Amino acid sequence: MKKELSLPRSPQLPFLVAIASLAWVFGSHHAAEPQQTNPVFESVSLKPYFTASLTDAINSPDYVKENNLAEMPTGRQVLAGVPFEIHGLVQLSGKRVVGWGRNEFPEKVENITVGRTAEKIHLLHSAGGVFDPDETVIAKLVLHYADKTDEMIEIKSGVHVRDWWGLLSQKTTGDTTELAWTGSNPAIKKYRDDGAVLRIYRTTFANPNPSKKIDQVDFLSTMNDSSPFLVALTLESADEAEGPKLLFSSNRAGNFEILLMDLGTSNVKNLTNHEAEDASPAWAPDGKRIAFQSERSGNLDIYVMDADGSHVRQLTTDANPDRMPAWSPDGKKIAFCRHVNGRNPEIFVMDADGSNPVNLTNDPGFDADPAWSPDGTKILFGAARKGSGGFRLFVMNADGTNVQMLPAKSRGSPYVHPAWSPQGKQLAYTESVEGGGLEIFVCNPDGSNERRLTSSGGLTTFAAWSPDGKKIAFQHHAKFDEPGTLYVMDADGSNQKQIVAGEAQAGQATLGGGRPAWKPDALAGK
Repeated sequence: MKKELSLPRSPQLPFLVAIASLAWVFGSHHAAEPQQTNPVFESVSLKPYFTASLTDAINSPDYVKENNLAEMPTGRQVLAGVPFEIHGLVQLSGKRVVGWGRNEFPEKVENITVGRTAEKIHLLHSAGGVFDPDETVIAKLVLHYADKTDEMIEIKSGVHVRDWWGLLSQKTTGDTTELAWTGSNPAIKKYRDDGAVLRIYRTTFANPNPSKKIDQVDFLSTMNDSSPFLVALTLESADEAEGPKLLFSSNRAGNFEILLMDLGTSNVKNLTNHEAEDASPAWAPDGKRIAFQSERSGNLDIYVMDADGSHVRQLTTDANPDRMPAWSPDGKKIAFCRHVNGRNPEIFVMDADGSNPVNLTNDPGFDADPAWSPDGTKILFGAARKGSGGFRLFVMNADGTNVQMLPAKSRGSPYVHPAWSPQGKQLAYTESVEGGGLEIFVCNPDGSNERRLTSSGGLTTFAAWSPDGKKIAFQHHAKFDEPGTLYVMDADGSNQKQIVAGEAQAGQATLGGGRPAWKPDALAGK
């Protein structure tokens, strides 16, 4: 018989509570409930809200070491038929864990960002120290909707979870709960010799207001014996009709991620879900792949992923930083900026699989921000070269020959960020203005007929044309060190509308990380 803690044993099992990070979860398996044929799952990032890691000892006295979820698989995992993003834990407090001298866990974690509608809400969760009778409400999930109304979902012991230390024979009674993962750790092996395992559950709740956008959620402990924790939270909705979609980068999740926004529903999906900085997204012409820059290898490199965020592949492995990818119109090439010797930015082009990189500019000046002409014969870029008098617009043939400086200029601003209109009739770019600040301008392809589109004040950057050329998305910051706002306007500068506010992208924006990108043909109806 192994040594027991000086705690009573119970069918629910004493003392430990694992925490877990929010992620992807599947829908209800209740046989009487009709299944959707094409559900859409969106993970909610818990990274900014973690209160413990998977390797932290939880739900036990301090002397019980290695009582953790270190064995749990991380990243995107399919558990109980559901894709999850597993990275950490949102562990809450309870009477039992406080009695063990563990006071570091909060009673509640509030304002978890969601920003979308959902028909179902899936939790990957459990609890420790569950001595509460069945049907006791041990935790609550509060939904805050965009219309300022709230709804509360109750999480009950015995119904939705049992103690995370327990026997497989001990079942939950809720018909929308399923045991999703079992495992072990050194602590449970030391103190339990009856076959007890670690138990994590998936519970599905129907959203009381599926047509309303959920802005935020709160996760609250009722401070009974149990110490509840979340591993993942995923929202499910019916398959939506294809509409205007826009990529952008933001650090709303605690680090820069690439997000996909549906402009019709305002739903936002995190495509990268990685602890590294991911930014500067660019759609492939067929809309099936996305190139982006990332530091996940320890260096700034170019990567590509499928349009849903899966199958991430690293394209560049050079020791120098690579950023600002731009696809050729035929999808066979990617232009990008490489800081040669770590300092001198040059425009490179490579095959779409990352092979055959070629330096097109080979100039001691500053060359960056490549943008292909719609016919693929030319590349527009911003540069500061000897004799240019500051940062200017340049254009060259796709093979790097015939470099020409255009008459349109950016008045010394290092933030040119050019973009070619889909019809090839206009160029958009960022230009500094008198009195300070940056604004969006357009001109003809030869640099003539320069016209100012915005007068926003502050920093207005990263013009991005919609596929039909009728709209321009851009980013605005009142000040360099303040959160940014994403706008869409008509191509003549009218009807400016805010679509995403409070995105802290300022520092990343000036490095080419914040540029929005429209899904090809999303507005053209193709």
